[in-house]
Amino acid sequence: MNESKLFEVCKASGIAIQKKPLTGIEGDDREYYKLSVPAGREFRYVSIFHDEDINDAVAALPHYRFIPGLDAIWSADLGIIQCRVAAPRASAITAIQKIARAIQTVKTEVQRSEGSKIDRAISITVDGSPQCDSVYLGPSSAAYDVLTSLSTRLSIIIIGVSCSSSEEAKHKLEQISNALFFQCDLACGVALHLGTERRPFRPAFTRTSEIVQVKPAFDASYDRDVMSLYWYARTARDVPLLEFLSFYQVLEHFFPLFSKAEAVRAVSTLTKSPLFDRHSERFASQIVEAVSASLRGGGISEERAQLKSTLRAIVLPEELASFFTFNDRKNFYSSAESKKISSFQINLTNPNLDLQASVAERVYDIRCKIVHSKSQGEDQKPLLPFSREANMLHHDIDLIQFLATKAVIQHVRPLTTH
Repeated sequence: MNESKLFEVCKASGIAIQKKPLTGIEGDDREYYKLSVPAGREFRYVSIFHDEDINDAVAALPHYRFIPGLDAIWSADLGIIQCRVAAPRASAITAIQKIARAIQTVKTEVQRSEGSKIDRAISITVDGSPQCDSVYLGPSSAAYDVLTSLSTRLSIIIIGVSCSSSEEAKHKLEQISNALFFQCDLACGVALHLGTERRPFRPAFTRTSEIVQVKPAFDASYDRDVMSLYWYARTARDVPLLEFLSFYQVLEHFFPLFSKAEAVRAVSTLTKSPLFDRHSERFASQIVEAVSASLRGGGISEERAQLKSTLRAIVLPEELASFFTFNDRKNFYSSAESKKISSFQINLTNPNLDLQASVAERVYDIRCKIVHSKSQGEDQKPLLPFSREANMLHHDIDLIQFLATKAVIQHVRPLTTH
């Protein structure tokens, strides 16, 4: 009966639904429901595994849709927006307690849930505001839990808000939350932010399905500064912009070394020529031109050139080509999704592609969009924290982690004892 009602509601709401078998457990013949719920112009998958969740789903699906880029739902007819809230430096209960003491016209509620856990929530009435009637901070609702597969003890629910699209709902959610959260930060030191759409599970960039067995080796010496940058990047897994930039700093550390090496090779090539005349000003000029980028060591064009020199020193075109053939990377880098992050796409179908240079252009462009928050035109919009584009960076983070690893390996030295 519940199943037929679920299919009936999905059909009436224009939501695609499939009944699929659970996989991965031998002898388990259970099934689950996979729904495609609208999220703006796209869809977000919802999985329902338990029969007891079907009633909550049946109640929620006619009303709620997702807000793209956030762990958030909204309802036009109910006038409700709800989103997960993150409090990086405080527990949910601590955050609620501090806010309740600091913000005026707050009603505090205490809710006892299963397992005798106590959740505190605060309700803020917004008098005379054209935006909404009230704002609630506390545990998420049953509708939110079943649609997001999350049960969070800290969420924001905006009640009595008028929205006609997911874009408008997102705009009002950000406006109201920014105003409230900034006040909370100044009043009681509780930093809150909206929960962004969770990224797909991203294993290590090698995507290996097997554990590789190796013998412990302690005969290699790794640069201390480089490893400090590398491990910092590895700890920033849930902060995509910081993760990308930290791996870029690993590469950046090697810029002077590899740029100088390329300048040495260029000078060596010139001086080995049978036509080389050390008394000729023309040859002297060519030598100066070959080393000028390394000597200047600054500026936009120089940094881009240094990145290209570094990539040519640490990774072969064949290694890069192999990296892009794994999984869906090749399709991603020629897709419209890739262009939303950077206009420098990597066309792997082009037989004349300079892969090292192409990768360097994209990596440098993304680096600039992270570092510079000022928009430089339609193709040079910054990559901002918590944005949808930031959450799409996992392929490019895989790429720059691969490059950083190559740089570390290239510079490893035998361990010396004194």
